[in-house]
Amino acid sequence: MRSLFIIFCFSFPILLMAQDWSGLPRTWPDSAFYLDDSGYVRNKTGIWIQPTDTTALFGIAWAKVNCPETWYPEYAWLRLWVRVPGRDSLRLSLRIKGARAHLPHSWHLPPGRHRLEVPLDELPLTGSHEGPAYLEWSFDGPWVWQKMALISRKGPAPPLRDGFGQRYATTWPGKVQTEADLEEAARAELARLDTLTPPAGRSRFGGWTGGARFEATGRFRLEKGPVQTDSLVSWWLVDPEGYPFWSLGVTGLRHKYPWSDVTRWAGREGWFEALPAPDGPFAEAYEDSAYVSFYTWNVLRKWGSLDRWREISFRRLQTWGMNTLGNWAHETVLATTPIPYTRALRSNTGAAPRLGDSRLPDVFDPVWLAHLDTLFARCGQWQADSLLLGYFVDNEMPWGDLRLLEQATDDNYLRIYWHEMLQEAYGSLDSLNQAWGTTFTMWEEAAYLSDDFPDRPAFQAMVRRLEAAYVEEYFSGIAITLKRWDRHHLYLGCRFTRALKPPYVIAAAGRWCDVLSVNVYSYEPIREDMNQWHLLSGGLPMLIGEHHVTLESPRQFPPNFRIFDAAGRRTYYENYVRTWASLPYAVGCHWYQYKDQPLTGRGDAGEQRLVGLVDITDQPYDHLIEAIRVAAAQLYDWHAEAVRE
Repeated sequence: MRSLFIIFCFSFPILLMAQDWSGLPRTWPDSAFYLDDSGYVRNKTGIWIQPTDTTALFGIAWAKVNCPETWYPEYAWLRLWVRVPGRDSLRLSLRIKGARAHLPHSWHLPPGRHRLEVPLDELPLTGSHEGPAYLEWSFDGPWVWQKMALISRKGPAPPLRDGFGQRYATTWPGKVQTEADLEEAARAELARLDTLTPPAGRSRFGGWTGGARFEATGRFRLEKGPVQTDSLVSWWLVDPEGYPFWSLGVTGLRHKYPWSDVTRWAGREGWFEALPAPDGPFAEAYEDSAYVSFYTWNVLRKWGSLDRWREISFRRLQTWGMNTLGNWAHETVLATTPIPYTRALRSNTGAAPRLGDSRLPDVFDPVWLAHLDTLFARCGQWQADSLLLGYFVDNEMPWGDLRLLEQATDDNYLRIYWHEMLQEAYGSLDSLNQAWGTTFTMWEEAAYLSDDFPDRPAFQAMVRRLEAAYVEEYFSGIAITLKRWDRHHLYLGCRFTRALKPPYVIAAAGRWCDVLSVNVYSYEPIREDMNQWHLLSGGLPMLIGEHHVTLESPRQFPPNFRIFDAAGRRTYYENYVRTWASLPYAVGCHWYQYKDQPLTGRGDAGEQRLVGLVDITDQPYDHLIEAIRVAAAQLYDWHAEAVRE
């Protein structure tokens, strides 16, 4: 393998000169540069790099240098002067990287000097400003970086998004250009829906009429038992009519929700080609005084009303073969759905006692159970609802890294519990000091530890005891209070993240939840990992509350992680559902989410992913719909096969 040397030359030592880039630093600290498996040496002539492979990576961390943070709309171009020495051509790629996405550019350069220009009409939004977090180059040969400049814009900047919330500067098949396009798309979809039928062999709830029937109780429940005479036992949900049920669902069936489904427009008016009128038929598209939902605006223009949109959405899901509304459907959707659904509750909002500023509730506070009682009292109204599967409580809490003593303030009741636990365990302060290797003179010193903890096995064992008591109080308090108000529906768990949590956390969930819910973002559920979840919970049935992969499309610049084209997403979905349904303790999985996220970031500058079953103009992604229909038609056979292994 040949060694490659890259020379970076500047007008001053380690200085990028540009006549219209004011405030450029005179020195660049070593921490500004990062390399992929390569070393480099700086001297008066520049930076020398010797990659360890034929393709190298070099970048600048923008936060490490005193350069302009805001690029849009002030600058029109990033201009680079480079030289390719020798006789070989060079493949050079530049990624302008934000916190969530990047803007890619590539060149194939022959030997000689080149001036390269990168248009800055679109940028990956990052944080509260529109500049980059990194500039990152990859290359396969030697080159000389001579100079770089930001070129000021002479006229007004073009918008980033058109009047439908789509990417302004790019086109693709099916892109909506006019309101007439929306109306035509609606007519075409209705005609297509007329040609489709839901999967055969289903009950009115979406259960499986082709398997053995369990006892009908008028509500959803769980059953561990055979559905065929030659099968071994396996977990099943059971629908109100007694048919085996496997939950194939989608989250977020809602036209709008604060922060999650809206994007900030206030102070960003130039980003958008058009915004809806704040008064009149499209006022519903706005949230507060600063945020807007292009999806809401589009469905109102496309279907005429939100009632009609809900009707079409229900018809879509039933025709496609989905039988469950996962977390975070809008209340008006839940009030009118003909499809089985779940409800989302949060234990740590409102008047919940919390550990300091964390998301964790102080479960040892006497107010905790009273708070839960007030929170869950409304669940009594749904006791007789046969369409309700059950309740998720909370979402992706930090169960793998509780750090209770670091989170708790001196006023938290957790401190009192910890103090009493230590006194009961050790009896005397001398015994505690001997076990921990400390020299405390008062119990309060141990009770009110800061984040400077003694690193001793005995101390760590006590922390684990505290955490085990904490999670037991958390899950038991929720389960008992929830069942007090609604004993007819399932407690679907807390929606863990995929990485295995401490055994005592999973075990406590297993003792009190009806279903163990885990959000699993991987190409497929890994059998070995999911087996561990199942076993540590004491054998609980499991439901995957979220999964997806992001679409590769000109609709959006690519994110900073793996993405999939349409064919890849179709393969992914079918494989994911088949793999999961083939495990005997799996009872369902839900796609995240119904629609794409706002392309200028949800909220102020949040996620901006193409993850929906429909796009921002409410057009279904055909490749995903085809995959859902294939999976829906076969999932009961897949799960029945699992119980015969």
